[in-house]
Amino acid sequence: MTKNSDKIAIVNLNSLEINKIYNEDCLETMKKMPDDFVDMVLTSPPFNISTANNESDHFKLNREKKYKQTGKYFYFSKYGGFFNETYSENEYLEFQTKVINELLRTSKIIFYEIQLMKDNRSAIYNIIYKFRDYLKEIISISKSGATVPMSSKGILARESKLLLVFDKYNSKSMQYKIHNFNHFTNHWNIEANRRKHFNYSKEITKIHNATFSEKFASIVIENFSNKNALIYDCFSGTGTTSVAAKRLKRNFIGSEIVKEFYDISNKRINNLQGLLI
Repeated sequence: MTKNSDKIAIVNLNSLEINKIYNEDCLETMKKMPDDFVDMVLTSPPFNISTANNESDHFKLNREKKYKQTGKYFYFSKYGGFFNETYSENEYLEFQTKVINELLRTSKIIFYEIQLMKDNRSAIYNIIYKFRDYLKEIISISKSGATVPMSSKGILARESKLLLVFDKYNSKSMQYKIHNFNHFTNHWNIEANRRKHFNYSKEITKIHNATFSEKFASIVIENFSNKNALIYDCFSGTGTTSVAAKRLKRNFIGSEIVKEFYDISNKRINNLQGLLI
């Protein structure tokens, strides 16, 4: 197993620093990583599949308003605001396939949080089938205290998310190679109030309302990795995975392409400088 000091030497040779979030496409970050470099991945992919043909009047009006302000069309996405890069279903599947292939090359185990929605279901089902040989577990996550979204008659409201666990070397075994628990189930109930935990603020939830809480990130990191492990989040968002890793004495790397989220991530991490790894 590669020691942490060896990892730092390797990434320095490839112009990649540990304990840093990169404002770039995650595929660019992973190009700099050797095989099996990351101990664990915890991430949640964006939901930026185009819904322009069936979006509500509310979002159509807001999208047009944003276009007048910026000269660009933005679409409603996972980020809870407007996102100027949307994919068709096939494009989304192709991109996520590239990402997961690279994650499997660079890391040992992947925790991939997703929510099935009207526009991404087919792509997610394809991902599950395509990577079935690496799929170790599907953990269901419900949020206590969450407001259940309204749904049309005959449609089940989406109250839970799924955590896909990909294990490159040991997917057929039900046992986790690294486990810091005696008894755990494959259904987790996690409090929904993100602002209650640690340093979540209105600034964060206002621009990115689909983040997972630090409590959730901490549960995954603490139970499935050891201290000084290297944790990677390829869709870092506002840096929740990295903040939780730092609190728990792990190392981290993140990739985030949206500059606004990248800036907030660094602000959050800088607020933790007293917690040395």
